[in-house]
Amino acid sequence: MTLHPLRKELAILSLPRNEFSSKASVQLGLREIRMIESAEGETYLSKIYLEESKYFDDAGIFSDFGDLSEHSGEYDKALEWYQKGLDIQLKTLGAEHPNVSNSFWNIGNCQKELQIFIEAIQSFKSGFAIEKKGGYLFQIAECYEALSENLQALDYYIQSAEIRNDDPDAGIEAESTQQSIKACIRLAKELGKEDELPQWIKEKY
Repeated sequence: MTLHPLRKELAILSLPRNEFSSKASVQLGLREIRMIESAEGETYLSKIYLEESKYFDDAGIFSDFGDLSEHSGEYDKALEWYQKGLDIQLKTLGAEHPNVSNSFWNIGNCQKELQIFIEAIQSFKSGFAIEKKGGYLFQIAECYEALSENLQALDYYIQSAEIRNDDPDAGIEAESTQQSIKACIRLAKELGKEDELPQWIKEKY
């Protein structure tokens, strides 16, 4: 995604005035650091690290640190931040909270980028157990395909397509649904399993 130049300019103007004296100002600062050049961002990041003990009981702070590291391509570091945030969420919010599901999503994405596919699959499955969203299943399918377990991958692509198709916030024409459908058709053709596709996919495509 291309960052709007005005947002970047506002971040450049705002950061020098941020004293990082509260959790809210730290969270804002972390989000703004993502918008500027990494070398300059390190200067502001060091100010936050100096005060880290004040804020590190807050899962949101860990998540923002994780977002910043993931944005920089430091997936191993991001994974550590997200895991710390998850540990707090499990204690304070419980295992069924949507924020916990989102943390599993972030953790799974980092594990996938690091090619730790088995662990990523477990993280996405944990997230899906809380929120029945097709995106989790699509990611699981991609992990299985990366592991050359293509029959498993096809099954999860199909499940993701069906959930996204039935989702009132998505539906058949949504980009995410189309993404799942195309993956189903592609892999089914590669495996010679077109007959196993759901009838609604066969009829429409």
